[in-house]
Amino acid sequence: WEEVWREITGREYGNEKEFYSKEEFEVLPVLRFVFEGGAEVRLDPSSYMDNTDNEFGYWTSRVYLEEPSGALLGANFFMHRMVVFDQVDMRLGWKDWDHCG
Repeated sequence: WEEVWREITGREYGNEKEFYSKEEFEVLPVLRFVFEGGAEVRLDPSSYMDNTDNEFGYWTSRVYLEEPSGALLGANFFMHRMVVFDQVDMRLGWKDWDHCG
């Protein structure tokens, strides 16, 4: 991941606030997560990059690679999705959902 990020952006990967021009932001990769059982989710840069402090051009990646127990799904994962938590069977279900209201 870090090598691919560096090839695309010319930067080291991290979770620090950084400036990205419009052109730099537009070439950030779409991330693809494949879960056990074959479920797949794609995240556009606008879903995994956070416009830090609402400052124009400053973004922070919200993909954290240091989680020892596996993936940590945050609010960015749930954006534009209808999500169901099955607490009995300890499962998570979702459907892409771009409807407002």
